[in-house]
Amino acid sequence: MPIVYSLVARGTTVLANHSDMSGNFPQVATMLLANDRIPTEGLVTFSLDPYAYHVLVDQGITFMCMTTETGEFRMPNAYLNDISHRFLEDYAFQAQVAIAYSLNTEFAMEMRDRMHFFNNDPNADQLAGARVKLDTVKNVMTENIDTLFERGEKIELLVEKTYEINNQAQIFRRQTQTLKCVIVKKYIKQWVLAFFLIFVVVYFIMAIACGLALNKC
Repeated sequence: MPIVYSLVARGTTVLANHSDMSGNFPQVATMLLANDRIPTEGLVTFSLDPYAYHVLVDQGITFMCMTTETGEFRMPNAYLNDISHRFLEDYAFQAQVAIAYSLNTEFAMEMRDRMHFFNNDPNADQLAGARVKLDTVKNVMTENIDTLFERGEKIELLVEKTYEINNQAQIFRRQTQTLKCVIVKKYIKQWVLAFFLIFVVVYFIMAIACGLALNKC
């Protein structure tokens, strides 16, 4: 399943391409660049028997290759991952402002060499597997980091809530202590008033019986 055509594009603007055989592949590929199924990031394949157009979008740059058979994805996807890493490493900034085919001189030969490698070198299959494993590990690590950040945010929120609850608890304890003091003072006043009233009543009774000076009993 040889790779016979490849391109790099920003949106619908082709920045570089290479073909190992003649045909209308560039025209078809350019039409596919405007297809709504092209993702903002990730992989997609268009099957146009007997050909397949494999697409990878990475950091807003589209990488496409065409194979002469459909149904096989590992090798073309590995090729797309390979050239995307090579291209973005050297041309990530230029790709954002370059005009159509302006990077053809620099990168078309790179695509030709990598197409030849993936089409003929027996080590390409091992490289494909290694690249897939590397991307899988990278994705897992990214997910783990995102999870850690999310947990960190939750822990920070929990600490803030705990701090807020502690402050509320301290305020409640102070309010409770103040209320307790008010109640105790109220009870003391009530008891003092009660004793005073009892004393007054007893004195009044005794005064009636024994005189105001209590000297007649």
